[in-house]
Amino acid sequence: MVTMALSTQLEYGVLGDSCDFIFSIQAAYTPRQTVVQELLVTGHGSAISYYTDPNTGSRFVSLRAAKGTLQISYSAVVNLTHFEAAPSELFECSPLALPGAVLPYLFPSRYCQSDRLMAFANQQFGHLPPGYSRAQAVCDWVTSNVQFQSNTSNSSTSAIDTVVD
Repeated sequence: MVTMALSTQLEYGVLGDSCDFIFSIQAAYTPRQTVVQELLVTGHGSAISYYTDPNTGSRFVSLRAAKGTLQISYSAVVNLTHFEAAPSELFECSPLALPGAVLPYLFPSRYCQSDRLMAFANQQFGHLPPGYSRAQAVCDWVTSNVQFQSNTSNSSTSAIDTVVD
């Protein structure tokens, strides 16, 4: 088990009389992730609504902020229980065999345009046999070709930007 602490602070300037916000900043409760401790502070007097997606465990916070500065801070401590299996026990399956709850993650999004990355993925990894070795080759490529650099991405950065740069 791995214990991890995380935190974030957000600040927004509301110029009009009010503005509605929906945030997804809370750690999810999943079978392999336990939220041990958490604290959400809005620094704002408006009513807060919470919603947890039953399929993904994603948690959402919504509120209406009045004119002025809205400050939000979130911190949590989570325990992660990693799943470990021998590579020989892992297999690659058809998309038809996937559980319905994961299907939304296969579609292109603004952060990962999977439809535009398909040709690259096929060129790099399509010749490899299906299974663990192909997944490991993707991990090895990322380790060799992608370097984390703080403050080099923003809300419009995508997976394509990472591959191209």
